[in-house]
Amino acid sequence: MQRLGKQSDLETASRPPAMSSGTDLRHEKVISTRMQGFQIDASGTNLALPPCLYFAARTGDFGRSWVRDFCQCSEPLKAITRALNLMRLRQLDSGYASLLKARQGIERLPPIPNSMRSVLERYFCGVSAYHSYCFDDFDDAEQKLTESDNWVVEAVSECDCLLLLAMDSQEFCYYHARIAHKRSNPEDVRKWIEIAEAMACNRQPLLTTRAGRPVWFSTFDTFFQLLGPLDAHEYAISKEFVDPNARMAFLEDFRRRLAGSAAAPSVQEQRAISTL
Repeated sequence: MQRLGKQSDLETASRPPAMSSGTDLRHEKVISTRMQGFQIDASGTNLALPPCLYFAARTGDFGRSWVRDFCQCSEPLKAITRALNLMRLRQLDSGYASLLKARQGIERLPPIPNSMRSVLERYFCGVSAYHSYCFDDFDDAEQKLTESDNWVVEAVSECDCLLLLAMDSQEFCYYHARIAHKRSNPEDVRKWIEIAEAMACNRQPLLTTRAGRPVWFSTFDTFFQLLGPLDAHEYAISKEFVDPNARMAFLEDFRRRLAGSAAAPSVQEQRAISTL
């Protein structure tokens, strides 16, 4: 049943690809950005990809092929993006309808690799969490965040080229902290921020794959080294993944803002550059 309610201050923990005019993946260069995502043109489907998927395509032939195939799932992605945008405009009924359309689109897809379905589900669950938060259904929002995090583990476990998606696991901690803040639960706020800090400082992995391999922020250093030279734009984007000072500055800013306001600014509003 579709729920009606007020818009809350939490932005979604999902940043699905936005639709826009595309560029050619064959150039393997960042040409333009929109909604903090890189644009490519895959078989006539124009998608703006978040950095983790753009850099997946930069890893080599397999990564490029994976991203091209993933872009064929454009209809569910468009519906997820549309749902998010409508919810931000407080058009919750229409947003929910678009979310249902996305669910139907995912279910109607032909057989696709588990890694691709995992990425789709990660975005779908993230926007679903936002929808629940808009109605102060914090239990369901937290459950959806957990499901989204589990899909991240699945995706990273399946494909090494999706390694950067692991950063989302830390971002989910900030959303959990914001929910705890709305619940007036300072102990949980502190717990989630401490987890985020441990991840930022490489004291705790972002996630552990199904094979038992931990993925740390420091793991991203090797990932980028293997990509070879980055252009200036790529280098600027990469700093979000590899610069410990930027991570700690963001964490302290988040902590300060959360403590100083009844309704903290969204993680997305605070990030200059963001990932999925």
